[in-house]
Amino acid sequence: MIIEKDLTLRIKKLLEEDPTAFAIYNNRPEITRKTALAIIKEIKEYISKKGGKFRTFKQSYTETIKGDVILFKVSTTIEIETKNENGETILIEEQAYGLCSTEENQNLHDAHATAETRSIKRVVEEMLGEDLINRIALKLLNQMDKDESQYKEPNESDEKELKEKIENLIFYARKTKLPITLMITKATGITIEKPKTIEELTQKLKELGSDIIDKVLKQYEKELEKDKKLASVK
Repeated sequence: MIIEKDLTLRIKKLLEEDPTAFAIYNNRPEITRKTALAIIKEIKEYISKKGGKFRTFKQSYTETIKGDVILFKVSTTIEIETKNENGETILIEEQAYGLCSTEENQNLHDAHATAETRSIKRVVEEMLGEDLINRIALKLLNQMDKDESQYKEPNESDEKELKEKIENLIFYARKTKLPITLMITKATGITIEKPKTIEELTQKLKELGSDIIDKVLKQYEKELEKDKKLASVK
């Protein structure tokens, strides 16, 4: 389906300007569920303003593979009813599938949501007639590779400083009962999967690095200092 250029540009802007549009999943950037739904909303509003009708349909299938591994397969269909240049009503339909198994994501709900998000991404690209989302994800991945190539092995002093920052962040999260993942997203726009253990959390924070943790601490530094003073008095 050929979509007018201004809609493609609006979706491109949504993807590039929203810092939470992509999340790192299995070391690759993928659009978040929130972003996928925002794209659908953008298209629906665009078609409605043009006097057309927009509908989406989803179907989910499950299949057990490799013993107890469950495969989720979600089909998303977009139907658009609009008029051509001659005023004749035309119906356009696009369909795509998304897959995710519990081998890839052990949480059943998350695995199903990932399959659904992937199906939305693919049907949107079918409708746009180009791999817009993939190209922006590739651009992000290239930037990640560039950043990684510039990475330098931290020395003992750097590691000690990073450890102190992580301890400060964990201390504040415990005092305020704010999830660290939420603190990171609010301060930097980066979305990370919720860790299951404190060791996994510490490792994820180390991977984010000192600069990212600095941004998070800076947003909460006043509250952090106040809580630390109260703790020392007690």
